[in-house]
Amino acid sequence: MVDSLAITVIGGSNSVMRKGYLKAFANAMRDAHGVDVKMNNLSVGANTSAFGLSTILEMDDLTDELYIIEFGINDYVFAHRNWNLYTSTIESMIRIILSRKAGARIFIPLFGRRGHETVETKKKMNEFHFHLETIYPIKVIPVDQYLLNSLKEDEFNAAYSDNAHYRLHLVTSLIGQMIANFVSNSLQGPRDIVSVPVRSTPVDLDGAKICDLRSL
Repeated sequence: MVDSLAITVIGGSNSVMRKGYLKAFANAMRDAHGVDVKMNNLSVGANTSAFGLSTILEMDDLTDELYIIEFGINDYVFAHRNWNLYTSTIESMIRIILSRKAGARIFIPLFGRRGHETVETKKKMNEFHFHLETIYPIKVIPVDQYLLNSLKEDEFNAAYSDNAHYRLHLVTSLIGQMIANFVSNSLQGPRDIVSVPVRSTPVDLDGAKICDLRSL
């Protein structure tokens, strides 16, 4: 069992909240699992997985052992407007990390909400992530389903501060502890060092280049 862990986080506003799930996650890793976390948080609010892909492409080194990718809520519009590009972006993030950091552990927490109009898109997005879990050595964490199963109906409905964020800090503490349990369990076994399989989505973004529009 490791006693320290270097983690890169790439996500949206849920991953930058000062008293959000990441603080609870780091505390739980230390207090409940005896692992000190060194976190490189590259998240920026109000962004999509397209930002995540560009961030990974611009990184000189991928040296951390574990990566958390959190864009579910922010990607609803992206996925609805261009499903092929959305799915290809998610898959390319995974592929680039695995190709540049052998044995990297990748975790993707699936957060909730928006509204009734996003229910079907959300379901489709979640199914896609679980599909990727059958292809790649990643772990998808069904956060919203966990809360639904753990809380009473009125408690679950009160778990959100708005249609994109969980309520601080009671709910985010539960989420942080849940993710810490998933991570700790994964650390018990050997890392999966495998060759990157053939991609399953239609648009190959693994070798995409970042273009600075100011130079055009």
